[in-house]
Order: sequence, then C-alpha cells, then structure tokens
Amino acid sequence: LDNCWLGNVISPNTSVDSLLIFRNNNVEGYSITLQQLTGTDAGAIIVDNNYVGHITVQQASFVSIKNNGVSSPTGYAYDFNISNSKNIIVENNRMRYLKLQSDTLVDVLSNNIYRSQGGAGATYYGVYAVYSSDILIDSNEMNIRNTWGGYYAYARDIRIHTTRNVLVSNNILTVYSQGRVNYEGHNMGVSIENAASTNITVKNNTITNNGGPSVRYGVYIIGGDSIYVKHNVINGTNINKTGQGVLLQSVVQELELD
Repeated sequence: LDNCWLGNVISPNTSVDSLLIFRNNNVEGYSITLQQLTGTDAGAIIVDNNYVGHITVQQASFVSIKNNGVSSPTGYAYDFNISNSKNIIVENNRMRYLKLQSDTLVDVLSNNIYRSQGGAGATYYGVYAVYSSDILIDSNEMNIRNTWGGYYAYARDIRIHTTRNVLVSNNILTVYSQGRVNYEGHNMGVSIENAASTNITVKNNTITNNGGPSVRYGVYIIGGDSIYVKHNVINGTNINKTGQGVLLQSVVQELELD
C-alpha cells in the first residue's frame, strides 16, 4: 500500500507469506498490525515513511520500520511492538516506545523516543528488549518521563531482560520520574536484569537522570554475566538526591567498568 488514507489495518493470522510493504500512508491515530501467527514466518515486512499510531509485527523473517511518525514535526507515534521476528531494522522513527520480544538480529538506530505521562504504579520505557538476542541500540535520543506526583512512579530509557549479545552505544538518554518520597519510585537510564542477560556492552552514552524525590540510577545491573560498561557520561541534575551512577548486584561472573 502506498499513499493511502487508512484506519486500523490488521492482517489475518496466516496472510503474510511473502512481501508486504506499507509506505507513505496516513494511518495517524490508528494501528498497523501485521502478523503470521500460524505456520512458517512471514517473508519481508516493510513499514516506511508513514504517519501512524501503533505498529505491531509478529513472526516475520525480515522487518524494516523506518521514518515513521506523525504529521506534526514535533509529535510522536505511539508504541511499536515486534515479536518472534528476525533481521529487524528500526531506524529514524519518532515514537514513544519500542518493545522487542523473542527477536534476533535487531538494529535500533537514530530514533527519537519521547514519552511524558503520569501513571500511578506505571513503568514507562523507551526500549524494552526481553527474551531476545543480537541487538544493536545506537545513536538514539530518548527522553522518558513519568510525571506522576504520588507514590510508585517509574521510568527507564532502556531495559534489557533475559537477553544476550547487546551493544548499547552512542545514545543520548534522559530519564525522569517525579514520585513522592525516596524509595517509592525510581528512574534508570539503562537497566540490565536476570542472570540470562549475557554479553551486554553499554558504552559511549550520555545518561541524564532527573526528577522529584525518586531514586535515580544511571546504569542499573542486577544479574547477568559478561557485562561491560565503558566510557559513558552519567549526569545527575541534583547530586544531593538519592541514587547511584552505577548499581551492581548479583552479576554471575564477569563484569568490567571503565
């Protein structure tokens, strides 16, 4: 489909078997859901240069999501979700959230990811990778803000959970959570969690934490193995607030900080 005005688009469970291209369409405020839930993986799915709300792709052997956003040059599309897919590139989009689940061979490049929202007990992410492998997250700008002024306000720019072979590099990361009192909320630039998260490198990033009384962490590591944190700039806008530049806990064997 090219140069169309569309509402919600959804493919049947077995309909994407070769090449599917969405380019230069206006789907702003609506969703594109492309899936191959039964049988072998879909062939190639290309979603480029659209005005869009949400994008969901499931079980594809090649995925390209580039240059998507909304009609306002200062606005952002909503959530992008990719699962059970491989050979993925997500580049130069304006969005508020990217989730990768059970994916492999992924490049996340030069995206602008922004979210500012208040939610009691909610955790807001920029990029969340879970049960995935072989991921490059490079040259993105993220600003994730949980503006909830009560208890339990959480925000993270990048969360890596039960995922291996990841390089997080050259990103500009800003994270904010308001909260109410210490230890009743937190924000994290990069979090790495679970013993199965292995061979993770975080280097050459600029991470800025700010917010209310919530606890701040530049890089938060709990679990994992073969973790390398190198040459990052970690800024706290108020050094009198509670938190750590780098928190380390329960790393299985190998860890390097430089």
